[in-house]
Amino acid sequence: MIALLLSSSVLAATLSVDPSDSSAYPTLNAALADATSGDTLTVAAGTYAECVALDGLDLTVTGAGSADTVLAPEGACSAIFLADDGETLSLSGLTLRNTEARALYGVEATITGDDLVIDGSGSASTYYGGAVYLDEGSLTLTDSVVTANTGYYGGAFFAQDGAVLDLTDVTFSGNEAVVGGA
Repeated sequence: MIALLLSSSVLAATLSVDPSDSSAYPTLNAALADATSGDTLTVAAGTYAECVALDGLDLTVTGAGSADTVLAPEGACSAIFLADDGETLSLSGLTLRNTEARALYGVEATITGDDLVIDGSGSASTYYGGAVYLDEGSLTLTDSVVTANTGYYGGAFFAQDGAVLDLTDVTFSGNEAVVGGA
């Protein structure tokens, strides 16, 4: 019984993402293919045109700092991070920018972020939340910036069905919505 309780923390791995390092994974999705719940992905400075579907995995994703590590798929997906199956996602040191769709999508997910910049995400056709859509679940942000995001309902966030937002030292500016709050 003790071995079973310890197995998830003992097996957690740190997977490095750095396209300039041949010993690291070249992309987030390459690392994700080898990841298991509880793993940490450390992402080197750079710009990554990727979308990440957690597919049931609980993960930590840590960049080199929000000024240096940018995820910008430019509308290639419905969300940069898709956590739609109750996953736990911890993010830090990243800029998230998805010009035609939102940055984060969570259903019954627990999402935390520190030193995040979510900017320039969404459009008037991004129906619920230009930056973040959250259905049930929770979002905790600290020391972050949410700016210049656009959505039809909610330029920055759209939260429903008991979703909980906990925001500390978060700056909002320039978010726009066609209907409802920015």
